Amino acid sequence: MEMGQYDLEILSAELSDDSLYECQATEEALRSRRAKLTVLDAPIVTLSVEPRSVLQGDKVTFTCHASANPPVMGYRWAKGGILLEGARESVFVTTADHSFFTEPVSCQVFNVVGGTNVSILVDVHFGPLLLAEPTPVTADIETDVTLRCKWSGNPPPTLTWTKKGSSVVLSNNAQLYLRSVSQSDAGQYICKAIVPQIGVGEREVTLTVNGPPVISSDPIQYAVRGERGEVKCYIVSTPPPDKIMWAWNENVWGDERYTVEPSLLPGGAVLSTLFITSVMDSDFHSPYNCTAWNHFGPGSMVIYLQEKETVPVGIIAGGTVGSLILLLLCLLALAFFFFRQRKGSRRGVTLGKADIRVETVNKETPSLEEDSSSISTATRMVKAMYSSFKDDIELKKELRSDTLDTSGEYEIKDPTNGYYNVRANPHDETQPSTCSMLYHEYQPANMAGTYNPPQETGFGKFGGSARFSYTSQRTDYTHRHNQRMQTHV
Repeated sequence: MEMGQYDLEILSAELSDDSLYECQATEEALRSRRAKLTVLDAPIVTLSVEPRSVLQGDKVTFTCHASANPPVMGYRWAKGGILLEGARESVFVTTADHSFFTEPVSCQVFNVVGGTNVSILVDVHFGPLLLAEPTPVTADIETDVTLRCKWSGNPPPTLTWTKKGSSVVLSNNAQLYLRSVSQSDAGQYICKAIVPQIGVGEREVTLTVNGPPVISSDPIQYAVRGERGEVKCYIVSTPPPDKIMWAWNENVWGDERYTVEPSLLPGGAVLSTLFITSVMDSDFHSPYNCTAWNHFGPGSMVIYLQEKETVPVGIIAGGTVGSLILLLLCLLALAFFFFRQRKGSRRGVTLGKADIRVETVNKETPSLEEDSSSISTATRMVKAMYSSFKDDIELKKELRSDTLDTSGEYEIKDPTNGYYNVRANPHDETQPSTCSMLYHEYQPANMAGTYNPPQETGFGKFGGSARFSYTSQRTDYTHRHNQRMQTHV
């Protein structure tokens, strides 16, 4: 057996090589000591985020998984390269905003060997975000112009360019190119960004075009003869006008009756007003030329002055008063129409008992015996029939009162339309001649087998089967008299 030194070489050691090693000889008696191999390794890190896709303002959770030998000593978190103070654990919870879409979140894990840093971006959905404010543009007439605006969003926004006051889309790019601009191209342009189902953003860009003055006034203006007149000239000029001049009748203004006053309006426009002290007939027969100059050239406009007709104050006042009177008459006529219509609807209410006509005649009762003797079975039947008929009339009165709401102001004079006449005067002794029939007049010719009831005292004074004597509920207890009722069917 050769004596010597035998070494074990491990190339590219891994964590799995971390173990106990022993060198053994053929003889058991020859055994070496065990050797402990420790493999030192920097942390191996895996970074995850939940959820992967979020809306701006939602919460997200970052988790940092690490394995290392020797063990991990600590964690650090950063966003966009800036260390996040207070984040020292393996889990980091925060609220996502649009910056998480462009600035990665990183987790750094370290031990005695070293440290490992891993980063991740979050898929944050957010609405249009303007990256740079657009700047106003000033250009000379007949030059090319480029307007710019830059937006960010997730998903990427759709861009549109329009001129303020118009819905025509001029471009769908971040730049708007205008070739050989004129003064009509000046104004505000709107750059709009749209992220579907999330949001919309827009900005205005002002374009100013340098050129000759532009005059925009009413070509026909009015004045009253004999009064002070005005002729107005509205001038828009970039740069501002150097000179403004009025002329008419081929001559430049110089009459003392005329004065010119310029004034500066919001937005840089200029208003030049020609005042006429006392308007004459000749002032309506000549055109007025308003001309303004700047270093790009002149701009002019011809304005005509026409006479304004005035309406006398008396005519205006008379027309106003007449209109008020006519309105009042219309209101009165309308009120009268509704009053007549309501009154007619009240008159049209009738209570129908077309098949029954009841007539009652009151007469003083001579004695209590006669009153009691006149009460018969037929009388009680008529009283029952009359009581139900009376209740029916009272019910209709109540329904009519509720419907028309005329309680206390409308009197029902004849609820049965002439079919029910009451003579309540006990002193009226007049009776129809047809009502003085006696009971025996109704007897048949052949009396054999016919029951002839005995006549009671006082019975002959009143009719039999065709004329019933009864006493109403009110007269039985308050008046000492009889009532006779005749029914016609």
